[in-house]
Amino acid sequence: MDRAAWRAGSAEHRAALEPLVRALVRNEPHPELDVLREKAGRRRLARGRLPSGEACFLKHYPSGRGRHALRDTLKRVLDLTPAAREFWALRRLHAAGVEVPEPLAYYRLRSGERVLVTRLLEGEPLGRALGRCAPEQRTLIESVGRLVARLHAAGFVHRDLHRGNVWVTPGGPVLLDCPAVLPLRLRWLRRQDLGKLDASLAASLSLADRVRLRAAALGTSRPFTPEVRREIRALGEVSDERRRTHLHSRTRRSLFPGRLYARFRTSRGSGMRLRAADEAILRQALEGGGTEPGPLRVLRFERDAASRWRPSPARRIWVAGQGLRARGIGVPAVLAFVEQRRWGRVVRSAVVLEALPTASPTALGGPAGWLREAVELGTAMRRDRVAHERLGEATLCRGAAGGLALVDLDGVRFPRRLSARDEERIDDFVIRLVAASDASPAEQEDAIARYRLRTRFLPGAPARIKRPRS
Repeated sequence: MDRAAWRAGSAEHRAALEPLVRALVRNEPHPELDVLREKAGRRRLARGRLPSGEACFLKHYPSGRGRHALRDTLKRVLDLTPAAREFWALRRLHAAGVEVPEPLAYYRLRSGERVLVTRLLEGEPLGRALGRCAPEQRTLIESVGRLVARLHAAGFVHRDLHRGNVWVTPGGPVLLDCPAVLPLRLRWLRRQDLGKLDASLAASLSLADRVRLRAAALGTSRPFTPEVRREIRALGEVSDERRRTHLHSRTRRSLFPGRLYARFRTSRGSGMRLRAADEAILRQALEGGGTEPGPLRVLRFERDAASRWRPSPARRIWVAGQGLRARGIGVPAVLAFVEQRRWGRVVRSAVVLEALPTASPTALGGPAGWLREAVELGTAMRRDRVAHERLGEATLCRGAAGGLALVDLDGVRFPRRLSARDEERIDDFVIRLVAASDASPAEQEDAIARYRLRTRFLPGAPARIKRPRS
């Protein structure tokens, strides 16, 4: 190993680490090195073991040769690469008493590659830990909040704080992936940190648990002072805006090739498809002249003169399907869409969907399952601002996982803010679903009360369901 490659770290581990780093960089086998994740052009993650028996974690960053060549060159010259920034951030955080992996070494090779070595911590991601240890969930949430409080009290912000970057070890939670850490005390940056973490946990935690997390991160507890209440509400607003921005980005990304989507071209036109879907089966479904292989459904549309300036129906269904999927709302899998254009205008389009059976109360396991699914669906639509122009029992089917799923996707929209009419339409829809079950009147009213509590309705006379006549 070139001695110039060693930049900083624990001198006692230097001789033991160099063989592991050399094998990782050269992609050579080593009995004490296991590559955990590898992707062309991206960083490689590996687990190593030192002669003393200690386990270490190695991150190999390839030399920057991306779209921003000048920026990457400046970063290498000034040693501002992600590996360097993370090493020095870990050193400062570790010295300040913040729970992060202990940095052991940092290598800078003449080829431009970087290797960061930290002590390996056994554990699991926060999202998995929350789903596994339900009895200790409140304790874990509060410990994560206290960890964030210590980070901010030390004068640092993480700037990429989400549940994937919190690692739960037997000794407690630990922060990971720290190249974006900055030593700043600005309140709005701390709000951004907490808002990102809160938004990433919105789908897996109740509102009460999220308030506990915010309170612990602010270093306070009940009863809250008026100032603390205002700060907790401000964090909720940041979290909601972060979630909306993220979901909007995920929805727009469905129209561009990437990790989940790929361009798709057939004799019927061009469009997009899911990378996980079999291209040959999709092509057969679109070009088969009405024969749809397997449990697939193909919808074909001709040009509509009344909506010539709108996106094609197939494109609207594709975007709606991917947007609902990103929001965790049940929907038939939209596998691909194509459009055929003439003089820049769409003349016909088609979309391929998963064929699902229609829904009914008995199909979902009786009144309890139906009521729960109805409340969860309405809550998700209100929370993530999903509008549907034709809500009704005819717009429902049974999803692949057994819950309610929305169909008639051409009527789905994702406005920045739901109108009063959209909210009223969703509320009436949930009430009709609850009334359609054969649950007792008390169970039905309880379901409506849960729905109103989850969606935080404004004070007013609550809608009541008419009790069936005996």
